[in-house]
Amino acid sequence: MDNGGQIRCLPLLLPEKECLARLGYSRYRTELAEAEYEDIRRTMKRAFALCEPRGVWRLAAVAGRDPDGIDLVDGRRIASRDIAARYAGAAWIWLAAATIGPRLPELTAGQMADGDSAAAVIGDAVGSESADAAMDFLQKEAAAALRRRGLRLADRRFSPGYGDLSLAHQQLFCDFLPLAEMGLRLHGSGIFLPEKTVTALAGVEMICG
Repeated sequence: MDNGGQIRCLPLLLPEKECLARLGYSRYRTELAEAEYEDIRRTMKRAFALCEPRGVWRLAAVAGRDPDGIDLVDGRRIASRDIAARYAGAAWIWLAAATIGPRLPELTAGQMADGDSAAAVIGDAVGSESADAAMDFLQKEAAAALRRRGLRLADRRFSPGYGDLSLAHQQLFCDFLPLAEMGLRLHGSGIFLPEKTVTALAGVEMICG
């Protein structure tokens, strides 16, 4: 069975529509002069060129569960009623991380420090949406690989910091995934550096019939 663990370079396209939406632009409500739109688009393209999307995932076997969380076979516990309820039938937990690398976050930090806030905000939107797109791609790729082996990866994923899944669970990803090889390190606040890194988990079940 493919248990993941291999760091993958992810072939992404610029998520232009999502970036514009994050910036507050709507094709139905926002009127942009063509020159202004092209300027934003050029800035987005320059920012996206600095993205180096990579991802990795792995399965952790479930040893047991109760209403307050899920226990993994190595003794670690996911303390979350949301996770326990959502993945009540899961035999494994899919753990994944995706990042765009350090180049774009370093650029936007420099732009903000230099007073170029407009470019920094656009670059930040590109980074956020590209990191989410990288995780979407990784999840779809993993789902296809697992399906070939008779397993179903849940569509809905959870990230630490959402619902009752606390940021303390970020350490779980460090324990299971080769994040140091991806250049990632966990800050004391529970945030991964470089920024624009997404971690997520989801349940995996056997396909019956």
